Amino acid sequence: MLKKQKFEFAIFNEVVRQAVKRGEHHKFFKDEWQNQHFIEVEAYTEKDATARIRSRYPEDQGFVILACKQIP
Repeated sequence: MLKKQKFEFAIFNEVVRQAVKRGEHHKFFKDEWQNQHFIEVEAYTEKDATARIRSRYPEDQGFVILACKQIP
C-alpha cells in the first residue's frame, strides 16, 4: 500500500517577474511572486504532486517550477 509523501516545490511567476522589471504590476498576482516560493504538497508520487502544483499554479499563467524534492 502506497503512503503519501511530502514534496517541496520551488516556484515563481515569470510574468510577474517581467512586469516588475518594467516597473509595472501584474493584474492579479502580487509582486512577491517574482521571487521563489516554497510550496509543500502531499501526494503518493512526485508525478501526482507535480499535477497538484500545476493545477494550483498553472504554467500558462506564468508559473515556473524551479525544483522539486521529496521531504523525509
